[in-house]
Amino acid sequence: MLDLRAFLEAVVANGPRPPGSAGALGARRLLLEAVESIGLRPRAEPLNLDYSLPRYSVLTSRAGAHRVLPAMFSADERVSGDIRFVDTIDTARLDSVAGQILIWDGFLERREDYLAIARSGAAALVLSWADRVFSEYPWTDPVWKPWADEVRFPVASIGRKTACEVAPGPGAYEPRIESGVAESANVVWEVGSGALAVHALGHFDSLPEALGITDNACGVAVMLRASELLSAAPPEHVRVRFVATTGHESHHGAGAREYYRAHEVEVTTSAVMAVTCDCQGSKFGRSKWTTTAPALVPRLERIAQAHGLTVEVRDTLSPALSEAHPFAGVVPCVSFWRSPFAGHMFFDDLSIVDLDLLEHVAQAVADFTRAALPSDAHLPLTEVDRGGVAWYARNYGLPVPSALLMGDA
Repeated sequence: MLDLRAFLEAVVANGPRPPGSAGALGARRLLLEAVESIGLRPRAEPLNLDYSLPRYSVLTSRAGAHRVLPAMFSADERVSGDIRFVDTIDTARLDSVAGQILIWDGFLERREDYLAIARSGAAALVLSWADRVFSEYPWTDPVWKPWADEVRFPVASIGRKTACEVAPGPGAYEPRIESGVAESANVVWEVGSGALAVHALGHFDSLPEALGITDNACGVAVMLRASELLSAAPPEHVRVRFVATTGHESHHGAGAREYYRAHEVEVTTSAVMAVTCDCQGSKFGRSKWTTTAPALVPRLERIAQAHGLTVEVRDTLSPALSEAHPFAGVVPCVSFWRSPFAGHMFFDDLSIVDLDLLEHVAQAVADFTRAALPSDAHLPLTEVDRGGVAWYARNYGLPVPSALLMGDA
């Protein structure tokens, strides 16, 4: 039986796993070895990714320099301006913040507020967060939402204790960026021999300054264990192709997107559904499984109950950018996801991992994919999230889900 803890410890020992890093290469080697240990034959499918790695960023004030965590979708230039602490967003008065570096205590949950700040002429936005896991919050980090890419400007995160040390007045924000082209690869392996396939995906990269324990080393561990279970009792009607992708965090899901493009003919002719495993293993929060096919909801509920899992099942797509997004216009998609989000900055270590939970989820994923039927490919799809899926599909030239073609996407 695969030792999930030993696998996770080895991944963590490699450090962060952004494309182009030694940690990413080490994690790929570990993954290939783990798949081979199950008795399967993995392969690496190379892809080259332009990368921009924010090694760290600095916020300078009259009180000195403070390291901050640069957020995704940030511009990479140095900016100067007066540092100003704000505790309310009054969009009617944003003309007064032009050229300023704003420190906002908390989350920005509304698209309108984020874009209003971005277009106000503010020099940068720094989000001040408490130094703990936000168990009571949904995942509302604005820099991850698809609309956050509509306007690019510097965004960063800072711990609340550090923020208290920053002095208002003249200051500067400077991302420290390393750019280049990363020779990276997705890792692909299969179980079963059916002509039709379930594509099960999960990313194994991380943000540059995060170990990515729950996001998404644990998700890949679930895929490995599910592979082992399926090898012992292969699916009767389909084969399951597992794809551990790279470039999710830093490149808007590039690994899944490039995998789809490389296998588009095969996907459109023989795929039954796409499954993704993300943000698994945390002792905190709740599990949320989502699907674009309402008819799969009862099946998912039965499997969750059979494995003693408390899960909210919904007929929508992932609550976050999902590796299944490229497939959403072609076949039903299912996302196995867990909240709260604790894998980027807060408690990013093995102490938050529930290994028993990983085992139960792996069993559920194995049972669900094993039970897939050829007819599942033709299940009616729900009207999936317009703001996320349609934006993603159109921005990257991928199929737009038919449910979205009937209305405003």
